[in-house]
Amino acid sequence: MHKLVATAVFSTTFFLACQPTAGTLQTNSSRQWQQVNPNSRALLTGNSQVTGAPAGSVHLNGDAFFTTRDTGLTIHTRSLTIQLHQAAARINSFNKENGATVEVLSGTATVQKNYRSAFDTLPETLHAGEMILFNREVDLMEKETTDTTALRENMENRLVLDQLTAAAAVKKINDWFSVNLVTTGDWTNTIKASNIFRNADLKTVLDWLALTYKASYRQQADGTILLTK
Repeated sequence: MHKLVATAVFSTTFFLACQPTAGTLQTNSSRQWQQVNPNSRALLTGNSQVTGAPAGSVHLNGDAFFTTRDTGLTIHTRSLTIQLHQAAARINSFNKENGATVEVLSGTATVQKNYRSAFDTLPETLHAGEMILFNREVDLMEKETTDTTALRENMENRLVLDQLTAAAAVKKINDWFSVNLVTTGDWTNTIKASNIFRNADLKTVLDWLALTYKASYRQQADGTILLTK
């Protein structure tokens, strides 16, 4: 059985798109869909990785949108096990972080802690428009509603910036690409701007952001991207 490795790594200075080798998938900066197995696909954001046997179970370290058909897919993260059943769902769970979210656009997801816990030991079943907010530090897992419009935009790989200030645009871009974009300088009285990006890479969005708000950007050694006026 081949081992699946799918990763997404973004850089503002260069972009590397590797050709898949046997049992390996490498995403590129355009957030393109990758085939996990014959019935499942994944859309990974920056610094995210999916590994495992592609038959029906994988491990996620990062932020990814999954779609599954028929037999479904089991996703293991640092603290959670998620079973997707003919579903479309976004899962955000980095190994280095205590928090995680599972948001369901369609179908069904079953979410359960994968470690010994004194609380919330039973699995939660999520349907369309529902989500799990999880924090391992306080051993808490809560079920809430979620914004399906934003989820659908994510699944369609369509970044919508609608009359946003620079601060609001930066917040959405950080969430979209899982990067750390930080503003420096004087950002008072900035305009509100709009754009729709389809299958765009990070550099394309940053170039537009800098041009629109009359700023410049550069990436530091630790990966932080400074947007400066």
